[in-house]
This record gives sequence, structure tokens and C-alpha cells, in this order.
Amino acid sequence: MFNHSLSYPAPSACPEPSGRLIFIQPRGSLRGAEVDIHQARFDIARMQLTESITNALTSLRSDTSHYWPEETKGRAPHKPFLLLSVLDGIEQGWITDNQIDLSQSLVETFFTYWNAIMGEDKPPTIALPFYHMQSEIFWDLKYKAGKDEYKTSPSLGGLKDRVQYAVIDGHLFEIMIDPEASETIRTLLAGTYFSQKAQNKLSDIRSFNYQSYDYSRQLEAFAAEPFRKDHTNEEEVKYRTTQTQIRDAGFSKPVRSAYNYTCAVCRSKVITTQSGSTLVDGAHIIPRSQSNNDDPRNGLALCKSHHWMFDEYMLTVTTNYTIRLSKWLKEESNDVGDLWDLNKESILLLDRSGYEPAQEALNDHFQRFQNFHKNF
Repeated sequence: MFNHSLSYPAPSACPEPSGRLIFIQPRGSLRGAEVDIHQARFDIARMQLTESITNALTSLRSDTSHYWPEETKGRAPHKPFLLLSVLDGIEQGWITDNQIDLSQSLVETFFTYWNAIMGEDKPPTIALPFYHMQSEIFWDLKYKAGKDEYKTSPSLGGLKDRVQYAVIDGHLFEIMIDPEASETIRTLLAGTYFSQKAQNKLSDIRSFNYQSYDYSRQLEAFAAEPFRKDHTNEEEVKYRTTQTQIRDAGFSKPVRSAYNYTCAVCRSKVITTQSGSTLVDGAHIIPRSQSNNDDPRNGLALCKSHHWMFDEYMLTVTTNYTIRLSKWLKEESNDVGDLWDLNKESILLLDRSGYEPAQEALNDHFQRFQNFHKNF
């Protein structure tokens, strides 16, 4: 690895979230502009990024023997996607040093890029680039004490079991945390490994990732304020489809994370070893359509089945955090297995103080549950 000691200005701090929800575009965009790789190389040289690292970024070892689409210029895109995800993590603030954890945020960011360019019908695993990036001069793996190093490609679960974190060369990381330099690195990666059409998509995904994370931080600020059920009287914002998706992602992030990606009702936790997808959704307690309320305390992490049942008033949660199931589930035409055993049991309670579901929200859903069954 490199042993450079150059220092660079610290990146601009992210503004603290405020009560007013706004959408912020990330600093810089590649969309609609032809990438000038030669200019990017010059900019990086001016920023004192060594030629060896510049060459490494533009000659990542990747598969070219299989069919890869023209969007990725006939090469496997795993490593560029991983590096773009790391840059997103730095920009958003969930990567703060050169020790790169194989976190759920990194996994999910990687797949937003993959799905946008490659489609969801060709799911990879982030374990491949995370492991094989060590063939590059700027990346190394730190194994946990007593764990053997892998000699062949591991699964995602295996990698998490043995590897503590990856280490990016300190000199490169110092440059990556500089906002201007990171834009140049993005330009270099995009122009080297992706077509112009794909570069436009990458810019859109980068913007989506940034805005959804920024929105989630603003929502987290609500947890320090008195809970309000109804947000419909606030300044009206007409959300386009992409903005609705940003709201969905921004709301889901803190809710699922608070419950450690575990269903609050059945306590099921599943993260796929292939794609890192999770079983749980961030479910609104009071429907957003009726409250415009994305406060994380208006949320529960629920698996797909229990999310549907919660929305359909087949189950509710009382203000003392106990589960109440609909008696309709016991009808002869229904078969819910052992689900009824959960009736009057407690939901999963959070270790993270301040993110508990609000009493007002739970009471609202419970009243809707009762009214629904009165009229059933």
C-alpha cells in the first residue's frame, strides 16, 4: 500500500437537519455532459493524486471474457460500483475514515447502482468486489482475530464472518474526502467504465441516494421534538414520482435501522447473502396519505406479510406495545399457522431510545382497527 502523508482540507460538514423538509442536490453532476477523461486526469494530477493511483483507478482488474453490455464498455462493473458507493458514503457522512465496513448502507447503495444499470434480473453479490478489490494497490482487507484469510471468492455471509473491514490507502482517502477531488474521481470512474447513457443514470442514482439519505437525517430530527400526528397543514409540497421514492427510501432507512432490520411483530430477520436485501419494510402507522407524516416514530419495521396485515387492519399494536390480531383470521377459510400465538404478545422493543412508536400514532391505528371490525 501507499505511504504518502499529504494532507488536504476536510470536507464541508453536512448541515444539521431542520424542521422544514427540503431536498438538496449533491454538489456536482455528470448528467448530460460528456466526460473529459483527459481533463479529469489533469485535475487529479493537480490535486497531487499520484500517477500510480490514477492509473489504478482507470485500469481496475475486471472480467472481460463474459458478455458485458455496452453500458459498461464490455467490462464487469462491480468494482466501479463499489467505489462509487464508497464515495456516496463519504458524501453522506456514514463513511468517516478509511476503514470501510461491509455495512447495510454500503450494500444497499451498491445495489441502487447495479439495479439501475444492470437490471434486477442479474443479481450479483457485493462480496465479489469487496473481496477482489484487494488485487488493486489501494485496497486491503483486515481479517478478524483468529480468522483465516480467504483464498477464493467468499459469500457475503462468509465475508462478514471473517473480515472486520477493508482499508483504503490513506493518501487516496484523504483525496476522496475533499469535495472537489471526489467529483474528479467520479468523473474519471464514470468516463472510464460507463457509456454516456449509463453516466446519466449514475448521476440520477447518486442524486437519489444523496437526497434520500439527507431526507432521512431531517426525519431523525423529529425524534427530538414533540410528536405531531398530522403534518398535512404544513407548507404544501407537490411530490413528483421520484420525490415520492425519495420519501419512501428516506423514511425506511431510520425505521429499519432502529429495529436492526428485524420485524417488530414476529422478530424475523433475513438479509440475503446474495444481494443483501432485507425482509423488513419501514411501515407507516398512520398512513402517509392521511397524515403526510414521515416522522420515524410514526413507523414500525415489519416483514412483508405483517406489513400487509397491519395496513389491512388484520393486526394492530396497542399503546402498551402488545399485538392484537383480528378474530377474522380464525375463520375456517383462513390458515395462519402459528400466527395466533403472537396475539397479546409484546412487539420488539427498541434499544435505541427516542425511536419508539409514538403513543398517539399507535392509538390512532388501534381506533381504526376497532372501527374496521365494527363495520366488518
